[in-house]
Amino acid sequence: MEKQEAHIEEWGARSIAKNHSIRHLIREGYHDNLTGGLKSGEFITEYGETIERVKSFLKWHSRDRWATVDEILEYVQTHYSSPKASLTATLKETWNAEWCEWKIEKRKTHFRYKEGEQA
Repeated sequence: MEKQEAHIEEWGARSIAKNHSIRHLIREGYHDNLTGGLKSGEFITEYGETIERVKSFLKWHSRDRWATVDEILEYVQTHYSSPKASLTATLKETWNAEWCEWKIEKRKTHFRYKEGEQA
């Protein structure tokens, strides 16, 4: 692999180092094992791990009880930078409808695992 460098010119009152390598900004092994977009199931993405943790929590939570997103986030670590809004939107999506149902009650969104579903 060729060495990649950024050449930054100095101008104005700024003093920026020339020939500064950006290689140190990339984490070692970043996403070596996580590749998105594969239908074969060869790799588990961060999204997939998050969804599996949510499924496990909702199955464990109780059969006929609903959970708010706040309750889910107390027990489930996600990869989202804005976990409350992102997880709520994700769980409402049609591709999760086969295992997750949701309702709004008293201005709060509640979720539960659909019993008898294999997902």
